[in-house]
Formats: sequence, structure tokens, C-alpha cells
Amino acid sequence: MLQKSYQNRKITIELILLAIYSAFVFMFDADESNVRLIYVAYGLLCFSLIFASQTFAFYRESKFFIFYLVFGVFSLLWAADLDTAFARVRAVFLLTVLLVLLTSYIVKIEKPIYLVIALVIGTVALSAYMFYLYGVSGILEALWEGGERLGSLINNVNAIGNGLVVGMIALIGLSVFYKKWILLLLLIPLGICLLAAGSRTATISFLVGFFVLFSFKIKTENNSLKKFIVFISVILIIIVVWLIVRTIPALQELVLRIENVFAVFSGGEVVGKESSAQTRMDYIELGWEQFLKSPIWGNGIGCAGYAIQEKYGHVTYLHNNYIEILASGGIIGFVLFYTPYIIILVTLIKKIFKDNEKKPILLIALALLITKLIGHMGTVMYYSKIEFLFLALLISVVNIKVSKGPKNSLLGKTDAT
Repeated sequence: MLQKSYQNRKITIELILLAIYSAFVFMFDADESNVRLIYVAYGLLCFSLIFASQTFAFYRESKFFIFYLVFGVFSLLWAADLDTAFARVRAVFLLTVLLVLLTSYIVKIEKPIYLVIALVIGTVALSAYMFYLYGVSGILEALWEGGERLGSLINNVNAIGNGLVVGMIALIGLSVFYKKWILLLLLIPLGICLLAAGSRTATISFLVGFFVLFSFKIKTENNSLKKFIVFISVILIIIVVWLIVRTIPALQELVLRIENVFAVFSGGEVVGKESSAQTRMDYIELGWEQFLKSPIWGNGIGCAGYAIQEKYGHVTYLHNNYIEILASGGIIGFVLFYTPYIIILVTLIKKIFKDNEKKPILLIALALLITKLIGHMGTVMYYSKIEFLFLALLISVVNIKVSKGPKNSLLGKTDAT
């Protein structure tokens, strides 16, 4: 009895440290004045996980990220900019260490849901921080009057948008599959912040993730009438939300940005003052050209942005994780980085559709994975702290034998479900 109480206290401590780290990562990732808080939280979490786990497991998905890290170290030899490459290698090293520690611990205690909750906590903290910095009136005024996209005081607005989407999809998953409907109230501040950030990639990712989640909900229903009702409801909700967004004057820039994306891909005309869709297509083309110049090993981890220097006169990331990895790491880097995603995707699909394992955590993980892979088309994530928290969730889920138990159990013994 005393031993069980001691173990529960230890798990509580790790969960609190994980929640604090997640909150700091979402809020302060790009804030140099507060980044030290992330390192303190990182150190405490790692130390606690080492003490709690004692033994560590290197799962096949984690091994690929370790190989990617090793490849990044070797890429210092040919990197276009040694300082940039070294900074990225250091970031990937620290995140890979945490990834190994976190997956070892979560698989050991069979509680991947804790990582879902941590992502939600981080997202809620981010939205609260946005309201603190800009004020309720400032955010609502920005939404109503349009103009500046909010979030630049915290991070890149696209990074903020994609961070919010991860938590929103996780939150909806908890609500739908674990019957925690009260959590949906948190979507109000999160949704407001997402619209204020004005990220088209994040908005599209959210709509796709939302659709995927409710498609899974339909699949788990046994009653045909319920399936039909849920399907029609989801379609109507998406249509109504989009129509509402299109009628709000302050959101017309976001609408235009999203519609311009489809215009670019369909060969249509990009309209309005907003032309970043075409600029990003240029980034992709230049990044692809850089990949073709060095298709095997790229121009060094973190150095993909040098592909646009000649045309644009500056160096920045390519706003597309797939092209960023190809340009900086070539085929070797791309295969090492994205093989774990493919393994996880195939494993989740096999468990859900072939083995008929319709457990909530599997459905949430697959919805998050699809959402994230879309998000990779609009932002760079290979050294993102949020991305590695998300990867820890996915790797833990596919390496835990899903136990039988009630589907609406959230923190109980059947929590691996």
C-alpha cells in the first residue's frame, strides 16, 4: 500500500513537471528573455525522468531520430553556415535526449494520455499568455478591425497557429472519445487566438483534423442512423463555420490567404495585396533547386534557407518542413527524419482498421498525426520543442500494448486505451 502511494506521488511529480515544461515551451519558445525558464523546466523534467525510469528503451522510431542527429553532426563538415548548423544540431540533440527519456517513461507506466493532456495544457497556457500580452480588448479589436496578425510578440504567427491547432485537436479528441464535453469550452479562447494569429496553414490543418476526428467518431458508432447524423452534422458545422468566417470583415485577410493557396495550386490568379502564397511557392522552388544541387546529403542541417539568398537577399527558413529537410539533408536526411512518421502512420492504421482497435488514444494520435503532416507544409518543425513532445506521444502510443477497458476511461487503469 505504501509502495503504491509512493509510486502515485512520483507519477504526480513527473506529470506536474511535464505540464510545466509544456506550458513554458508553448509560451516562451522564441522569447530570449524567458527561454532560460524552458531550460530549467527541461533540466528538472529530464532529471526526474532519469530517476523515475532507471532503464531506458530505444524504440525503432526513436533510433531514426538518433541517426538523424548523427547525420546532422557529420553535416557540419559541409554545412553552408557552421554556426547555424551547430545551433540546429544542439537543439536536435537536447530534444532527442528528452524524446528517449519521455517515451521510455510513458511506455513503462502505460499512460500516453498524459502527453495528450500536456499538449492541451501547453496550448491553453499559450492562449492565456496571448490574452495577457494583448489584452482581451486588444485581441477582440484585432479580430473585428483586421489588419495586424497577432502573436509576433511571442513567436512566428504560423508557429503559434500550428501550436494552437495541436492542442485544439487533442482537446476535441478528449471531449469526443472520453465524454469530457465540458472541455469544449476551452475551444472558445483557443479558437479566438487561432483566428487572431491568422495562419492559413493552421486553419486548414484544424479543419482537416476536425473532420478526421469526427470521421473516426462515425466509424466507432454501431448505429447507422447515428453515423449518418454525425456525418451530416460535421459537414454542416464545417460549412457554417467557414461561411461565418467569410462574412466577418476582420477575417477577410485570412480568407483571402487561404483562397490564394488554392489559387496558386490550381493555376488561378492570386488576388489582393497578400502575396505570401506565391512567395512561399518561390521558396519551395528554390529549395527544390538546392536539393537537386546536392540530392544525397544536402547543404548542412539548418542551412536550407541559403537557397533563397541570391533572389531575396536574406536567409530564412523555407516555410515548408519537407523542402527544408530535403534541401538541408538531402535524401539521407529526409529518409532518416520522416521514416518514423511513416512507421507510426502505418502502425496506427493497422491497429485501428486491421486489428479493429478503436481505442480513443489511437484515434486521437492518428488525427493529430494527419493534422501535423499537413502543418509541415506551412512551417518548419524539425527542431521544434512542441514537435518532439508530439512525437513522444506518437512513439509511446505505438509501443504500448493497448489494454482492454471502457472507452471513456481517461485517467483510470485502462488509460492506455
